[in-house]
Amino acid sequence: MNTITNFLIGVVLFALQSTAFAQTVNVTPSNTKIQYSGRMTMKNPDAPVFSLPSTSIKINFNGTSVKGTFSNTLGNSFLYIIVDGNADPYNREVIKITAKNQVFTLVENLDAGDHTLEIVKVNEYDTKVTFKGFVIKNGTGLLPPSARPALKIEYYGDSNAAGWSAWDVRDEGYARLSGGYYTYPAMTARMLNAEVSNFSAGGHGVTDAARKLDLKDHYSKIHITGGNSNVNQWDFENNYWGFTADVVVINLGANDYYSGASETVMKSSWNELVTTLRTHYPAAHIVMANSKGWAFGEPADYVGDFVAERIANGDTNMSFVKFPWYWSDYHTVINEHAGFANILAAHIANVMNLPTPTPSNLSTFAPYGEVGNGSFESSLIEGFADGWRPFATWSFPEYAKNRTDAVDGTCYLVCPPTFGVMHAAPANPGDMFDLSVYARAQSGTRGRLKYEFRNQGQAVIEEGSIDILDLNSDWKQISLTTIAAPEGTWHINVILEALNNSTINFDLAEMQLVTSNGRNSLLKKDLNQKLKYTVYPNPSVDRIQFEIEGLKNEVPNYTIFNVQGVQQMKGKGTEIEIVTLPKGVYFIQVEGYSTVLTFIKK
Repeated sequence: MNTITNFLIGVVLFALQSTAFAQTVNVTPSNTKIQYSGRMTMKNPDAPVFSLPSTSIKINFNGTSVKGTFSNTLGNSFLYIIVDGNADPYNREVIKITAKNQVFTLVENLDAGDHTLEIVKVNEYDTKVTFKGFVIKNGTGLLPPSARPALKIEYYGDSNAAGWSAWDVRDEGYARLSGGYYTYPAMTARMLNAEVSNFSAGGHGVTDAARKLDLKDHYSKIHITGGNSNVNQWDFENNYWGFTADVVVINLGANDYYSGASETVMKSSWNELVTTLRTHYPAAHIVMANSKGWAFGEPADYVGDFVAERIANGDTNMSFVKFPWYWSDYHTVINEHAGFANILAAHIANVMNLPTPTPSNLSTFAPYGEVGNGSFESSLIEGFADGWRPFATWSFPEYAKNRTDAVDGTCYLVCPPTFGVMHAAPANPGDMFDLSVYARAQSGTRGRLKYEFRNQGQAVIEEGSIDILDLNSDWKQISLTTIAAPEGTWHINVILEALNNSTINFDLAEMQLVTSNGRNSLLKKDLNQKLKYTVYPNPSVDRIQFEIEGLKNEVPNYTIFNVQGVQQMKGKGTEIEIVTLPKGVYFIQVEGYSTVLTFIKK
């Protein structure tokens, strides 16, 4: 009897478990366990509509698969799918919504149990998505939502903050390659454990110069393209997700600048927007952000003055921050967004007295005097080395990965004839830099290492290069020392280039600050000054030898520069072959010795 009873109990339990595992749960959008973030139209709670980038839908659920139904209007929309918090920038899952009532399998074949799902709008404000609900299989359905972060950050920005071309080095504006989740507004929020509202839109500004794209005319809307009806008005004080900004970040002005807005007009319009936002967020800290280094008279030149004026007039809960923008007029891509986020998150943490955030390792902003990703090992955008942009719109070298013949790591660049890359980094007037890269010829023999010093308007004010004409299939290190950066320098471009009829591989590019505002003065020492050294024969045709009083190292390291400060050769010892040098005056910098030696090549 006991055996039969146990058998029947087992059958019943198995049947109950099988039924539970086969369960299908339909979830309507009005379910209170769904967590919405970002501005949405909730006129019909079972069909919320959203359009702004970074807007998201989150659920906790029990099951093994989830399907979602969405409708799209005004073009195609793209949504980024994140399962169990595993947002992998190297392997994004993005769905494309093109019509009404499209059903997508958002995730399947999960292990039985509890999971999370997040859906984030990737592209810009000009398409609308209607969410129609979920179907969860093989589980009990929705679980209670996670607690919302306490800190709230709202952004008002243009195409950069909206994530335009964040995944496109070519900057061609494809909606599917926009950022959404991987933009500096969203990344900053995650670094600070904050919720984000991203009211940013490509082409928009803050003045009348932007015409219909003046964000002051739209800031209170849910959808920028939705007109001025009451249904499209955002309720700042009583909205469905209880959002009141603790921090407001405003990054507007570039589009106004290009439309001819003056400093006076810009400040007046900033002031109008800030004053208006203060009526909704009287206690928020407002950060005025702008990028520097892309144009003379750019808004970053006076954004600090604007904040100082507001503070002087009693609005003391304000600050400003500036981002570097040195890579021509291309929109920021993901590694630059990460660099912006590192700067902004640290700034907000400081002014808000928050814990120091952990910087994003996706950034290629290097310490001053260095290049980022010089070994080309990081490639978030398939086929491109992070931080190294083509130096011309048509110049896209091949990205070689998983190779055993790299100098450092497993990746390097392959540049066809006349193709190349550049890395932009800040540089101060008077500073000099050692540059080097390994190169070899895949075909031909000619490669180039070049630098450009550029001013605030990104015009080249000085440049130098070294051409190597005898490259072969073996890696060879090319080295070059810059002149002292001239007055007006804002940044340096390090350029790697294959010359005519040659395909060149490059690896392990490096830059090192030689001295700050120092060596140039050494190179300009009066040649008649009585120094405690001897160079003989001097002048010479083929060979020189030098002696320095008190020099302890009998085999010192030395570097030879021409009168422009460009490195000509390096070596060890006190005897130097100079037969390959052109005629002229040269300087020898000996390691460990402050005096610059001079000689003349006949």
